[in-house]
Amino acid sequence: MPTPPESLKSYLLVASPDLGDPNFARTVVLLIEHGREGALGIVLNRPLDRPISEFWAQIGESSTDCQAPTYWGGPVAGPLMVVHRVPGFSEMEIVSGVYFTADRANIDAVMKMNAPEMRFYIGCAGWSEGQLESEIEEGAWEYLPANEEFICDGTAELWSKVGEHLHARNVLDQFRVKHVPPDPNLN
Repeated sequence: MPTPPESLKSYLLVASPDLGDPNFARTVVLLIEHGREGALGIVLNRPLDRPISEFWAQIGESSTDCQAPTYWGGPVAGPLMVVHRVPGFSEMEIVSGVYFTADRANIDAVMKMNAPEMRFYIGCAGWSEGQLESEIEEGAWEYLPANEEFICDGTAELWSKVGEHLHARNVLDQFRVKHVPPDPNLN
């Protein structure tokens, strides 16, 4: 694997099949922040099979009938975080048309809109200074730029899908293939 870019913000981390930490076995993590001080991300593929309405009474000051899915974002306690498609209510655009917020006012606004394709994350993943870089060097993680398809997938099978994509990319890199048509049979 090539040397990682200076910042992996808006990248996906894909757990190695050999990663033994049960918190991250077979996970795909979206990095929200990455810099010299460390990294912060959310696990994309651990659905809790309960909508946000079941958690909201513990988090919010009122009830909601919002049925958006809720995910386990990682082992570190933190604020409720949301990935959604409403540009005016976010702290950052992850990729074109996909946004992130942890701001309470933005979360309330997006929830009241009952915006399509929003996902709530309870907990997060965190790494201290240099920790993530060491784990990548040890082979615990592979990485690739995030894209809308993978961020919005959210299924438990996401790890396998992203792994297949990484494998195909690595094979093409190894053979220095620059372009593969959508249907190679048409060559």
